[in-house]
Amino acid sequence: ESKILFVNLHIKDFFRKFTLHLYIGIVYHSNMVEATDIINDLKSQETKGSFLGLRKRKQMIENYKPSQKDIIHKLPAHIKNAIKLTGEFKILEKYDSIIIAGVGINAQAGEIVREYIAEYDYKVNVIKDFSLPDDVNNKTLVFIASYNGNDEEAIACYKNALRKGCKIIGITSGGRLADGFSRNNTEHILVTKNLVESATLVYILFPIIQILDN
Repeated sequence: ESKILFVNLHIKDFFRKFTLHLYIGIVYHSNMVEATDIINDLKSQETKGSFLGLRKRKQMIENYKPSQKDIIHKLPAHIKNAIKLTGEFKILEKYDSIIIAGVGINAQAGEIVREYIAEYDYKVNVIKDFSLPDDVNNKTLVFIASYNGNDEEAIACYKNALRKGCKIIGITSGGRLADGFSRNNTEHILVTKNLVESATLVYILFPIIQILDN
């Protein structure tokens, strides 16, 4: 048996009047084993003095991956944390266009932003390739979005943006991009590491929204 859950997340006052409605449909199976069931079973083995139970318990906890249901329940906390990590990060200058460079779930975050701010006449381009458009310059705001920090496309776009003199804001949890941002004194937000893929979108999407809102 499968169930579908929908989460309706509201972000008020985005660009003063805008309310973002983000609907995430996630399918999960009701017969999935919960982490608490695994741990309780292994604790009972430990109580009986089973050394094998202790070792198995450690291994199972290390390999445990949360269910989609667990992820949904934790989404509000992840959103609050993503916004907290962004803080009062502000853009003081005015830019002619906005680019969000990234692939996979990072690009999905960019597409959500592009769709929902279109009515405000902001030119937003989501780049999923190895280079930026030829017309970018110092009046272009470029978000380099790569959760793991090692996406080759995002790294190439970052180097391209540096050469073109664009205003760059990086969003990552580490990897080669984090090293590059620090080395080149590029403004960036370092988000929480080691999350399952379903939760990483929050840590790319909400920092971008928060920055644009600030």
